[in-house]
Amino acid sequence: MLACLCGCGSPTNDQGQLQLQLPKPLREISGLTEMPDGSLLAVADEKAHIYRIDMQARLVEKLTKFGDPVKKGDFEGISLVDEHLYVVTSNGVLWRKELRADAKDYSKFKTGIGKLCEVEGLTAWEPRQLLLVLCKQGRHPSTRGKLTIYGWSIAEQTLLPEPIIQLVYRDAGLPQLHPSGLSFSADRQRLFIVAAKEQSFIELNLDGSVARGGRFPFPATHTQTEGVVITAGNTLYLADEGGKDRGRVTQYDPSF
Repeated sequence: MLACLCGCGSPTNDQGQLQLQLPKPLREISGLTEMPDGSLLAVADEKAHIYRIDMQARLVEKLTKFGDPVKKGDFEGISLVDEHLYVVTSNGVLWRKELRADAKDYSKFKTGIGKLCEVEGLTAWEPRQLLLVLCKQGRHPSTRGKLTIYGWSIAEQTLLPEPIIQLVYRDAGLPQLHPSGLSFSADRQRLFIVAAKEQSFIELNLDGSVARGGRFPFPATHTQTEGVVITAGNTLYLADEGGKDRGRVTQYDPSF
């Protein structure tokens, strides 16, 4: 049964953007993905509770969890593929369960990415049956000073031998970032990546070239952006941890 929580705060922020302040359990929200009905799924940082967020109805519901009692971990990304829910921890472990399955019915996969980098983002590339795993910070010479995205085969449950995308920040004319979330664009032709520490974003073409980038339009609103999703209807949502306050999700046009 769903546990219903309340959405809080004014329906818009000071800049007129639709915004939802989240219940206390999502103070450390760390990932977003879209459901087929257009609502959002979110995971918090410390426990594998999964929440459904309906921005229009201003409703937050506890939908499912991994483990009973719920498992603890440093959860940093979430994705939904064909009714299979995936979350990833900062050390590169993937957790998978069917969305409606019992909380105890889940699997774990050690990707090995944690030896190469700290992980902080997950999204699905359905046409290629891949999960894209985003590195925040390199831990190995092959990833230091580089923006790196690895691919995990959904069909074979194995890590591809080479990164899907990798660019050297200096060679691309970019400052070194600490990426914290990624999403495909609505047309699936670009990747939108957010960096919480730098309060910035970049868009990459699928060949790894930079399409555009910059600061968030209202940096004071986005003090720690840990989740991002662009929906099939071409709406951008940014999720920010709340620190001592509440977490929040803010809606934008992706062309901001």
